[in-house]
Amino acid sequence: MRKAFTLLEMVVAVALMAVVMAIAGSVFRAGIQAVRLASANAEIMETFRVITNQLDADFRGLTKESDVFVVWAADAGGQQRFDRIMFHALGDFPSYDGGGLTRGNTARISYTLAGDANGRKAHEQSPVSRTLVRTQHAYIPKGKGVQSSVFDPLEDSVTESRAGRLWYNEQQFDNLTLKAWNDIPRPQKDDLLSIVGDVNVADAKVPRDERGAWIDRSDADTLHMLLAERVGQFSIQGRRTVNGSLRRWPMADPDNDGAMDDSDFDTIGSGDATKINTKHPMWSLYSDSGRRTHDDPDVTYASNSGTSSAGIGDAWDLGPDLLFTFTLYDSQGLIEGGRTLTHRVGIR
Repeated sequence: MRKAFTLLEMVVAVALMAVVMAIAGSVFRAGIQAVRLASANAEIMETFRVITNQLDADFRGLTKESDVFVVWAADAGGQQRFDRIMFHALGDFPSYDGGGLTRGNTARISYTLAGDANGRKAHEQSPVSRTLVRTQHAYIPKGKGVQSSVFDPLEDSVTESRAGRLWYNEQQFDNLTLKAWNDIPRPQKDDLLSIVGDVNVADAKVPRDERGAWIDRSDADTLHMLLAERVGQFSIQGRRTVNGSLRRWPMADPDNDGAMDDSDFDTIGSGDATKINTKHPMWSLYSDSGRRTHDDPDVTYASNSGTSSAGIGDAWDLGPDLLFTFTLYDSQGLIEGGRTLTHRVGIR
């Protein structure tokens, strides 16, 4: 007579198999999650490489013969940065504006977080929804066989309806030379800089909705600006001696204690209630003739002579390099809070 399993043996066997299957399932799930996290990290690093490769290429051509315009902005608690920068570079800059290919050897370049199709500025969007854009306006002087730009910054007013958006967001070249840009009268240039930096420069009268970069994925005329999606913050820091110590500047909370009373930014309130004044971003316009800031907007600046031998870091109080910081998110939302990465660019 063949001996069969007892009920107890069957129960024990089933229980052991369940334990083994549970362990195997956990190991399998952990493996799948590890693969997904590795893929998310790889996606973020690829985005980081795209941004930094473009920054390196642009700053290799940086010229000190014209303006560098920087705007620093942060949220009230100093946790997020919305900085922007404009500068000029030398190189080979193609433009496909107007349906044809034209090229210039000088361009005005800017980096900023963009507003969206719903009319929300970057700080009004969720971090994962923000987009980093790069604008490039090649300088192509008027001449035989050269098409005219739709908007002429020397002759047209940017305060007219949608003129600022057309010029900064859609147009890819200007019928200018570097000297012509440098020689733009101050009130007119203040209007242009207000659009580029999304900040009120001196007595500029550009409406809020006309300022800054705006990207609409349903509008092909703005997509040329798109550099990277899911960029939660974008900050720019130089080096400056503060209280006898050389450090990165500006910092929202230099001593990292959570209080804004020592912030490099403009603040409101006092003591533990000190917050960054979000309605008063800092800006500086650097040129060979000096530096204008939001604190001394009446300081006169003139066109650059191009004769100075000092580098930007020496003459313009930015230090020998710029430190760019990005918070990047993956498309699946697997890495909570994203990853914050930095990249240094020399500017001497």
